[in-house]
Amino acid sequence: MISLLKTPDFLQPVYSIQEFTLYDASLAGQENLYYQLDISINGEMRYIKQLPDEFDQATIDITKFLWSFFESQVITHRDDLLLDYSTGLFQYSIVGHSKIDASTIDNSVSSGNYFIFNGQDKFNRTWDVSTYFPNGDVSVHFLTNWNVQRDIHIDDDCYFQFFTGTFNSMDTSVNALHIRKNNTVTDISLGFTNVPTIQSLNVCPSILETFGLSFAETDTYYVSINNGVEYKINIIPSDERMDRYYRIYYVGGLGATEAYNFDLVPSNSISVKKTIYKNNRHLKSFGTSIDDSYMVTSDWMCQGVSQALKEIWYTPSAELYEPDINLNVPIIITDQSKQIMNRWNNQLINYTLQFTYAEELTIQQQ
Repeated sequence: MISLLKTPDFLQPVYSIQEFTLYDASLAGQENLYYQLDISINGEMRYIKQLPDEFDQATIDITKFLWSFFESQVITHRDDLLLDYSTGLFQYSIVGHSKIDASTIDNSVSSGNYFIFNGQDKFNRTWDVSTYFPNGDVSVHFLTNWNVQRDIHIDDDCYFQFFTGTFNSMDTSVNALHIRKNNTVTDISLGFTNVPTIQSLNVCPSILETFGLSFAETDTYYVSINNGVEYKINIIPSDERMDRYYRIYYVGGLGATEAYNFDLVPSNSISVKKTIYKNNRHLKSFGTSIDDSYMVTSDWMCQGVSQALKEIWYTPSAELYEPDINLNVPIIITDQSKQIMNRWNNQLINYTLQFTYAEELTIQQQ
């Protein structure tokens, strides 16, 4: 009978190897043998057929098929502690077949459910589900590669995402958000159903203050879930010399929303393209277009933050917070290359970042 020799982990980033190896010892070596994988996801079915290799097995990778179900997007919820981001998690199942011709012999094997989310497994060797899977009260990380302190201003949002629910009979219930400040711990109860999902937390000062905490512009506090790994948040004053600072939100390598402030002097430049022609001894222009670009500068940072910030330059989606309208607007980060600094090569570390607004700039024509 047919068996599954290799399967993915039950919970993985979609940008990782999703391979199933099928083998039917009873049909090995027979003429006209082929394997088929039936994939059921989000109400859709796909069928992949493959001939056996020299070992009478078939290894079928469905990674690229799964990519089409995801769209990278920044997740924000400024006024709420929690947001259910269940649309960021997909469940699929498979049935494997070994067949002789189309109908003579058809052996099959089914699997349990697999879960995927909009993350990447760097180099296909870095994902460890136990790091992010909150099984009971075992220490667990939020869904982020940013494991050093976060520096925010007191009015900023600060987001973390995490898994909760029951995955293939494994309970991942998240019971409480823990906030530690000045060695005092405040627990905020979090109640969820057993439906597998991704939840997003906004642990900014203004929201935590509604639960009885208070914050000043130089405070430090720590957040965690289920007695898990603590994440440090520093509140730092904004630079009074600047009219504003540029807070950029972006999708990190594990699909969660990250953010960083560029506090120092910004610049704005335009590139104008137009066609000029002569008409009746007069010059006129038409077809004018403008590339409107911005460059922002970060404050000085430690090496850990420098390494964590690396993902911003190749993020699939980024947004800029515009304080005048209290909204995020989409931007395109246009840097083509960036040297990631460390303290051995650079005693002082900071970065510039170039971007344009993703919305087309409307201008007047002749």
